[in-house]
Amino acid sequence: MENEKITAVLNEVMVNKLESIAFDIKYYINTNAGIAQSLYSHKELNNKNCDQLQEMIFQKGINWNDYPSKYKRGRIIGKETYIKDNTNRSKWTNINNNEIPIFTQEREFITNLIPKI
Repeated sequence: MENEKITAVLNEVMVNKLESIAFDIKYYINTNAGIAQSLYSHKELNNKNCDQLQEMIFQKGINWNDYPSKYKRGRIIGKETYIKDNTNRSKWTNINNNEIPIFTQEREFITNLIPKI
C-alpha cells in the first residue's frame, strides 16, 4: 500500500514537471529563429521577439503554420530494449510518427508515455 502511494506521487510529480516544461517553453521559438536566420542577417534580427520574427518570415512568403509538425514541435523518441545473442540491448526509436500534439492541450498524450513504477 505504501509503495502504491509513493508511485502515485512520483507519477504526478513527473506529469506536473513535464507540463510546466511544455507550458514555459514556446515550441516555435527555435524554428522561427532558425528560419529567420536563414533569411536575414544577424543585424536585421537583433532585438526581435518571436512575433516579429514570424512576421519577417511571412514577409518573405513563408508561412510557419504550414510547416509539418515534426519541424515545429520535434519528434518523440524512446528507448527500446531487446535481446540479441542472449544479451540485453537497447536502441533509440521513434515512439510516434504521427502529428505531435501540443502537450498543454493534450495532457493524456504525455501521461500515457510515462512508465508506471
